[in-house]
Amino acid sequence: MMQAADPPAAPPPAEPGAAPAPEAPADTAPATIPSDLDRLAEALPAEHRMLQADGADFDVFVNAITGGPPKGALVLIPGDGGLPPTSDGLTALRRDLPAHGWSTWLISLLRPPRVQSVSDTPDAAAPAATTQSPDAGSTAPAEPAEAKPAAQQEADFPEPAAAPGLDARITAQMQDWITANQPRIAAAVAEAAKEGPVTLVAEGAAAALVTNFMAAGAPEVVAVVLIDPVELPGADARWPEDFATPVLEVLDAEERADIGRERRTLANASRVASYRQLTLPGGYQTEEGQPSVLAKRIRGWLLKLPPAPPAKSAPAQKKSPASLGPMHS
Repeated sequence: MMQAADPPAAPPPAEPGAAPAPEAPADTAPATIPSDLDRLAEALPAEHRMLQADGADFDVFVNAITGGPPKGALVLIPGDGGLPPTSDGLTALRRDLPAHGWSTWLISLLRPPRVQSVSDTPDAAAPAATTQSPDAGSTAPAEPAEAKPAAQQEADFPEPAAAPGLDARITAQMQDWITANQPRIAAAVAEAAKEGPVTLVAEGAAAALVTNFMAAGAPEVVAVVLIDPVELPGADARWPEDFATPVLEVLDAEERADIGRERRTLANASRVASYRQLTLPGGYQTEEGQPSVLAKRIRGWLLKLPPAPPAKSAPAQKKSPASLGPMHS
């Protein structure tokens, strides 16, 4: 009679007081947000696509044109590492504009650095605390306290505490985040441009991603919209000098009125050729079943823009006499 195999040995229990497994250091490469993306992919399976940037796949959610003559595509860049289920503005554009001739391409970003984890870095020049040594009368450096895992935070950009060199560390990490996301924007723009002229739309701190992207030159992009742009250390949403692409900045009249003058001053200083500022109250929310005021205003602005210049085609090759066929007298 065959005896059943012994069950696999259970892993040894953790020793009492043992420290938990170390977490990834704060300065590692940014990671995607799988939990949010999984939920969004389940909710929008027909829109879910994968694109590739720098040899790695990333998620894109495409809402195809459902009505009206085709007018182009909107590439939507979520702010602060978020996704549209938590964004009234981008959700409204995704819902309303495809019926008027614009497809929408929502891209997923690499998660921005958590500023709070940078601010918790101790100052290297600070003296180490001391504790009483077992030997009477002697002192020794205190053992470091057990690291506690950072609590989950709703915002990716909490207000940092002041610390020597903090701004430099934040700036470096934010610049890395901006650089790492540029290939994703480029890949989405290139794919969306197959459907027509591209408009970039970003909100919050993602404004810096767009202004940096446009500074490198993007001929497929014919217009840029920033919704409630936010500037952070190392993530300045400054327009390039003599910027010729039309710009619309949308501000919440109740919450962002204080930055309207500053944003207009920046646009004037950069000599943005076509700049408009729009203020809307109420956080862009709309009644269920009603078209969004935000989508209406952005659509109206896009329709008033001058037509995009046609794509330059390759110059016609001169035909040689031989290619014209036999000569006839």
